[in-house]
Amino acid sequence: MPSAALRLTGCFCHPREQCSYRGVGLLTHVACFCWRQFDGILSVALGFGPQRSRADPSLHPLLNWYPEIPKRTVLSQEVGLVTERGITTLRQSIKKVFYFGPWRLGRCGFRSYIFRPRLINGPEHIEVGNRTMICSHSWLSAITEYAGERFQPQLVFGDDVYVGRYACIVATQRITIEDGCVLSEHVYISDNSHGFSPIAGPIMKQRLFHKGGVRLGPHCFVGYRACILSGVQLGERCVVGANAVVTKSFPAFSMVGGIPAKLLKKYSPEADDWVSVEDTIA
Repeated sequence: MPSAALRLTGCFCHPREQCSYRGVGLLTHVACFCWRQFDGILSVALGFGPQRSRADPSLHPLLNWYPEIPKRTVLSQEVGLVTERGITTLRQSIKKVFYFGPWRLGRCGFRSYIFRPRLINGPEHIEVGNRTMICSHSWLSAITEYAGERFQPQLVFGDDVYVGRYACIVATQRITIEDGCVLSEHVYISDNSHGFSPIAGPIMKQRLFHKGGVRLGPHCFVGYRACILSGVQLGERCVVGANAVVTKSFPAFSMVGGIPAKLLKKYSPEADDWVSVEDTIA
């Protein structure tokens, strides 16, 4: 271990005038020192000469800490073993292994990810556009059979869609979430509902009811814990308030909220603002 004098007055991992970590904690210097010893051993073993990074502290990996990956490593500069393209390909491969949706998805676009943990039923009936992010703990379900009835579901996400954590989206017919939509956490969307007949046996064994598919137009926003039920069609750039239960359709540029959801405001191009329904009627 370094002496107390070194800990107080200088750095034992670099010459004092070259140290990039002056004024920081001792643990950082220890990590730097340990890396330099390993670096020196590796350099000698590969025949590059001892401690090649001593002359250039900027090449030190601590300066390029996770999650950023350096474009070119020291080895790539000296022997060309690792290239910028190779690192980029490796990064993309790692993301696909750990975050990518199931390989059986009907379609998964460029730079789209479904983060783990997740639950996905009927992946072959699910399509995801480009640059779409579905966060962790989401449940995507395309039901093909229930209570003896078969379905042909379609669950379609457009481009640049964001789905927050703990979302639950269940389709037996068709649910379309178009380009640029944003869904907050704990959002529920379904195009079906359970049967509740008191004389038809257990609820979980009754047939599902449908009022039609669900469609969210481009650039809609759905607030925290909102529910969108069967048959709902939302036009372009609609806003659904937190905890709302949407049971009917609304035209484009509508702001809705409540249980059941009602029209609260409409966007006015003249005022360039959301105007309450009462003001519009007046």
